[in-house]
Amino acid sequence: TMLEDEGQSGFAPEYLETLALLRKVAEVLPEKDGFLMHGAVIQWKDKAYMFTAPSGTGKTTHIRLWRKYLGQGVSIINGDKPFIRIVDDCVRIYGTPWAGKEGWQNNKNAPLGGICIIERGTECGIRKLDSKEAIPYLLGQIHFGDSSAQAGKTLELLDVLIKKVPVYILNCDISEHAVRTSYEAMTGEKYREYVGLTSIEKITEINRKLSIEEEGVPAVSLSVGVAFTDRKNLGKSQFTDADKALYYTKGHGKCGCSFYPVEEK
Repeated sequence: TMLEDEGQSGFAPEYLETLALLRKVAEVLPEKDGFLMHGAVIQWKDKAYMFTAPSGTGKTTHIRLWRKYLGQGVSIINGDKPFIRIVDDCVRIYGTPWAGKEGWQNNKNAPLGGICIIERGTECGIRKLDSKEAIPYLLGQIHFGDSSAQAGKTLELLDVLIKKVPVYILNCDISEHAVRTSYEAMTGEKYREYVGLTSIEKITEINRKLSIEEEGVPAVSLSVGVAFTDRKNLGKSQFTDADKALYYTKGHGKCGCSFYPVEEK
């Protein structure tokens, strides 16, 4: 099984102790309509997305790319060994303390919106797998337990998973295009540059690009002033308030972003 393979890999005794505990937990999971699966899981908005592949293929790298290009909207659930459960006819995925060498884990759970099998490639492409195609990929990433009863129950849960959660196979490199490819297929949303970043992060990144002279176009900078309509003590003119924030930015080094009200110095 997945855990047996890892237990024979020459890890330190301390780690093997935690692995033994994980095995005990994994053995009873099928009784709770759950099972252990190898993969790295992120949350985007209200859904979780799992990236799975044999160790060393690049699932951690791909998650890093999501966090780089999509910003703070991406949160980690687990980096290596999450639990999956069927709860009230919904497939949910859970963080665990067993999170791989990066230690990426949070005590949270979310509905599983998709599973992405990663394969290395020189060009980016993704397609949805049907059940027959998906099963061989998933079987090697799931812990089935030692008994036929545990394995049988896990197979029943896997059948539910495949019927409810789309499974994709992604060929990718380590570019932003790889993120765009998996993001659009799995979320159903159109990828936009800087999506998920805070306003300040967006302006900072835009200014970074504008500071580079290209093909004879001189470097420039962008100054921004922001005033929100949902703030307390709304002034007479939102445009006037935003303009005050803009002039504050220009008077304090330019190349940035300020929010009204600003502290006058």
